Amino acid sequence: MISSKRGKRDGAKVPIALAMVFSLGMLAGVLIGGGGRLGASSSATDTPAFAIFQQTWDLVQDHYVLPDELDDTELMYGAARGMVEAVGDVGHSAFLDPVEAQAFRASLNGELIGIGVRLVFRGQHPEVVSPIKGSPAEAAGIEAGDLIVEIEGRDTGRMTSTEVGTLLRGEEGAPVSLTIERSGQDEVLDLTIYRARIDIDPVEWAALPGGIYLIRLNEFSDGAGQALEEAIDTALDAGGAGIILDLRGNPGGYVYEAERVASQFLPTGTVLYVQQGRNGEPEDYVINRDAGRAQEIPLVVLVDENSASSSEIVAAALRDHGRAEVVGVRTFGTGTVVSSFDLDDGSIAAIGTAIWTTPAGESARNVGIEPSIVVSMPLDGAMLEFDSGERMSERDIELVGDAQLGAALDLLMNAESPSLEAA
Repeated sequence: MISSKRGKRDGAKVPIALAMVFSLGMLAGVLIGGGGRLGASSSATDTPAFAIFQQTWDLVQDHYVLPDELDDTELMYGAARGMVEAVGDVGHSAFLDPVEAQAFRASLNGELIGIGVRLVFRGQHPEVVSPIKGSPAEAAGIEAGDLIVEIEGRDTGRMTSTEVGTLLRGEEGAPVSLTIERSGQDEVLDLTIYRARIDIDPVEWAALPGGIYLIRLNEFSDGAGQALEEAIDTALDAGGAGIILDLRGNPGGYVYEAERVASQFLPTGTVLYVQQGRNGEPEDYVINRDAGRAQEIPLVVLVDENSASSSEIVAAALRDHGRAEVVGVRTFGTGTVVSSFDLDDGSIAAIGTAIWTTPAGESARNVGIEPSIVVSMPLDGAMLEFDSGERMSERDIELVGDAQLGAALDLLMNAESPSLEAA
């Protein structure tokens, strides 16, 4: 999903990003600047169904067994959330109340107060993609593939991503209890984890054999493009022979950061993606930045099922323009342009206002982007973890079973791909 933030009255163009992993936010998406007004062609009170809403409100107010526990504001937030969810744009359009919106805005600056996990919702319970390095979740032993089946004693099976995110975040130092199901273990794990403030590095890099540099882009948060440029400078200044751009598990973020990232590898004027609004014609979104230093160095991009929004846009653009091979498995499947409106009380209404496709016209919506070379991760495999600046060996990759990274390294070291030879 791409998203643009629209001011509530003045049409201010302030981009934000939405993500389904809780390092970045609660929704899947990319954000672009947008403008416009709040207002509608019709009023809710003019619709016949509004009478049903009013009747339901009256019944709750008159008959709920614990009237002192009713909170009118929370009831209205629930109605607003249900309204947006009812459009069926799952994982894209959403309503965030003021508390959720505040945490979301902070996450766009690479800041998080919580336990520090990246999650994906593809089954009954939220699944851990990975704990964030240095987070309370990592210290508590949370592992990739863990299922969070309860939070504070509440079953997560029927929770929305927003509800899960709200429960996992909270005050710094406050505890949260989790019940974890782990593959291969018969008994669940009960953990108490203390929330902390977590600063997320958008970019990490490692030196691999053969002069290849692995650059992992964790999210397209504010400053990600500049951090990528610095990593590229390090690789090129050291005489790097190739770059592996790792977008696995990357939930997306600001579209201007996606443009800045893509501009490192693609020339000015290149189509990054195509979008079509509700009543308009398809419109090319082109790279309008000076071309970066990595225009010719051989390049491979890594993606997985948790690469979303901006990750899908960048990977598809590099693939469609013949700049890089894309290795991994089909991506998450965003594809909606989401305009984010600030509401009067600090809430956010994020509404899908357009569809985006790749430069070649492929839609990612609900199906994902197909890599040019499909490589699945083995059941006992894991992404290579490293400290930024570390030198890693082929043996390090083999020990963790990172088959996707191994395939990318082989491609660059053997230069068998025509697109790599031409790069």
